[in-house]
Amino acid sequence: MGITRSDWTNTFTGMLDAAFRLSAEEQYYVDNILTELFTALRIPQRSTAVSVSVPAAVTLEHASHLYSSQRPAATNPQFARPVYPSTSDSVVLPVSTWSHTLLQMLITSFPDLDAMERLAAQSTFTQLLTGIGVPHRQAMYVPDDVVQMYLRGH
Repeated sequence: MGITRSDWTNTFTGMLDAAFRLSAEEQYYVDNILTELFTALRIPQRSTAVSVSVPAAVTLEHASHLYSSQRPAATNPQFARPVYPSTSDSVVLPVSTWSHTLLQMLITSFPDLDAMERLAAQSTFTQLLTGIGVPHRQAMYVPDDVVQMYLRGH
């Protein structure tokens, strides 16, 4: 299938950007953190992910550049991207729900991740999401995978 590390990075960054309208600076840091994590975990080189187990979002990014083609808008000064802080009326999903979703995407494709690698990924995702203000930021879009994870109690 030929899915690369940048497909994974663009998918995860793109999902977060679609949800939280990341600034260009936030995208830069998210990209770097995810690239370091995926490099340390040897994603995708560690094993051959069966195409059935690759998350649909990653496949879409690989096939059509769904997320990466939308991201340059963040650097366009004519394109307003206000960040909306959460209010008492906002639906705000916990950091753990987002983090578990990202981790599950990796585990589904790479079940050979050992316990320490899973813990490292979970910790990185949690710190990353907290760093971009997920607990206090209103999501403009919530991917179906995140909703499903929330409904399962994470």
